[in-house]
Amino acid sequence: MSCLAQAVRAFVRAPLPCLRLFPLTMVCARALPHPLPPPCSINTEVLASVVADSAAMDRVLSRTPLGRVGEPSEIGSVAAFLASQDSSYITGQVMYVDGGRMALNYTMPVPSR
Repeated sequence: MSCLAQAVRAFVRAPLPCLRLFPLTMVCARALPHPLPPPCSINTEVLASVVADSAAMDRVLSRTPLGRVGEPSEIGSVAAFLASQDSSYITGQVMYVDGGRMALNYTMPVPSR
């Protein structure tokens, strides 16, 4: 079975969090040597409706310890690092670029904007 077929099969059979933790480097080390950052709240057109709605934005920020959404350049910097030789000894890890959301297990008050 090809590397792509195995990755698709894993995606179909496993929920997304399990797929992110699945060591794809064992399946297709040459095709995908480094993990990608998982999705989070990044200031793109996808998040535009949330940014425009003050109540929705407060819900997002109440779960984000840094108190702001991320910028695309911040995800790009991590992706560039993971694609570079500097990350050559990193494998099987998930690098959360999420302003601390993953570590926070509760909501917190949102400061006035």
